Amino acid sequence: MSIISNVGRRSPSLRAMIILLYVVLSAGALTIVYPLALMLSTSVTSSVDVDEFKVIPSYFHDDDVLFAKFLEEKYIRANFVNQAYGKDIFEFREVIPLSRENRVIWAAIPAEARRTRMAEWDEFMRSMPLAYRNVCFLSPPGMTGRVEAMYRAFVSDKFHGDYAECRKAYQEDVTAFRSISVPFERLIDRDYLPDLTRKYQDFLEFKRTLAPSLTAMVSLDVQYCNFLSARYKRNLEDLNRSFGSHYQAFNEIHLPEEAPADGPQREMWLVFVRERLSLPFIGVRSGCARAIGSDAWERDVLPGIDRTSFPAIAPHAADVFEALKRAGPEDLRVLSPEVMYRRFLQARYPSTEAMNERYGTAYHEWLDIGLPSMEADINAFEPQISSCRWRYVTRNYREVMNFIGLHGNALWNTLVLVVLSMATQLLVNPLAAYALSRFRLPYTNRLLMFCLATMAFPPEVSMIPSFLLQRNFPVGPVVAGSLMFVMLFGVWWLAVGRRAPAWIGLTLAGAIAIATGYSTPGGYVPMLNTYSALILPGVANGFAIFLLKGFFDSMPREVYEAATLEGAGEFRMFWQIAVPMSAPVLAVIALGTFTAAYGSFMWALLVCQREDMWTLMVWLYEMQQWAPKYVITAALTLAAIPTLLVFVLCQRFILRGIVLPSMH
Repeated sequence: MSIISNVGRRSPSLRAMIILLYVVLSAGALTIVYPLALMLSTSVTSSVDVDEFKVIPSYFHDDDVLFAKFLEEKYIRANFVNQAYGKDIFEFREVIPLSRENRVIWAAIPAEARRTRMAEWDEFMRSMPLAYRNVCFLSPPGMTGRVEAMYRAFVSDKFHGDYAECRKAYQEDVTAFRSISVPFERLIDRDYLPDLTRKYQDFLEFKRTLAPSLTAMVSLDVQYCNFLSARYKRNLEDLNRSFGSHYQAFNEIHLPEEAPADGPQREMWLVFVRERLSLPFIGVRSGCARAIGSDAWERDVLPGIDRTSFPAIAPHAADVFEALKRAGPEDLRVLSPEVMYRRFLQARYPSTEAMNERYGTAYHEWLDIGLPSMEADINAFEPQISSCRWRYVTRNYREVMNFIGLHGNALWNTLVLVVLSMATQLLVNPLAAYALSRFRLPYTNRLLMFCLATMAFPPEVSMIPSFLLQRNFPVGPVVAGSLMFVMLFGVWWLAVGRRAPAWIGLTLAGAIAIATGYSTPGGYVPMLNTYSALILPGVANGFAIFLLKGFFDSMPREVYEAATLEGAGEFRMFWQIAVPMSAPVLAVIALGTFTAAYGSFMWALLVCQREDMWTLMVWLYEMQQWAPKYVITAALTLAAIPTLLVFVLCQRFILRGIVLPSMH
């Protein structure tokens, strides 16, 4: 029967009230749905767009934002983008305006010219030493990169899966091939002089196998610009006045191959080359190079100019640094990637006009030509826009699943905890409640009060006593005390019977049993880091017993009497009558048990401190110590799915469990 009659529904004021009620309920629903939508959208973002807080992330419909995410995956850090592009940016979002401009320009160039330019750029990159290229697609924050996974597979194959041999050769204290880190190169840093260890040599071998698209050429122009900016305290007017130039911005300055003619510009060039420039990019006149006395040189890279062989030159770095101080300006050359690329083009094309016709560009002179790193990235990005978008939607979730699947036994431990907790709760609590309901004991109310008293204290109060009990569980004393209690109470009952109150016998037997348990030597079993420690404290629940007892009391007594007349025993009545009729209440108890066991963190961490016994929630907490918030959000989203599924699938039983007690 409806609350509002059909006649009442025709009233305009009542209809307005109903409409208002639905509006309020819809607004309330939106306050729940909107935060959920924000959580889902955050779980598919990265450092580029994590602070947008949009229900639909921008990269779903904006390819320029998607390109910024592609660059984030490739370069990991903004300073690596600066090294490749010769720009001065602080975060990847600053790439978006550059992307909008350059993608339009790149699309306007004829397809054949784009293919020719990229083919020759790949050829140039393959011809350059490894010290000119950074390895890309390594590890974004909180993730495992594509090339990093390839490197670990390479190392595993090299040692034929024998990790012990790998650890001995690399002298690293890590636990598996998946924990091996990729050597971090600082190619443009003056003080970067890596030791030629076995691991670094293997890394260089791996680096040689990488396609040019998985590496990035470093740019020295931005380093030189930053050097001049610091020297002139970011005052461009002072620099132009000193150099006699007309630069509009610091990033218009190029690092010359040779020392300028004279003046402050020559002085700055010499200081930069002698004190700041990394060894792989310094060329020395052949006579000076041979005078140093080292064989770690590439002879005649340019006519009469030798280049250091990096990292083989590292043991002789002190001699090289000293020689650079003594060398004259005419003995030094800058062999930067920009310089070498211009020479590469000059060897192929007689003039910039011929090159412009071939490439579809509009350069006026050779010095204007920089590294086409952004064009190469755009060219690599355009064919895989759809796959990139899907990869970034699923990337955080894949990272979480890989982390959980590869670390410990989180899924198995959680499954065991949930299943056994539900099984024990659905066995012990109904049995206890049935006994209290069927057998009218004089102290039933006291037992119920004791059960309800357990709800008066939060679980944290009993956590430390329970931990101490689990640390050395008194199996021997409990067994000895229990046997003593049963034996003494049985003897007292046979001897005294009903001639004296039962509480006297219980008290005496209990006191002697406790004394026996305390005096029993040994028999203590440590239960920490076991499934028993996780499950046993939650076997019985006072509220569940109270709830089920009330439900059993509301069942008609005639049902039990009829079953008794048919010859059914107590257990059969419990199993075939009481349990099926209490299915809705049992469903509510099972859902509460599932939620408590699945979401248990503090107790699981306290009693199981070995990683192989950690549950899912403990591992997710461990992930929060290092993972960025978008990965954490993805982890929490995945962790919420089982609870959501259980609620959706068991909704009918839950509603019946709410309604049925009110009907009796």
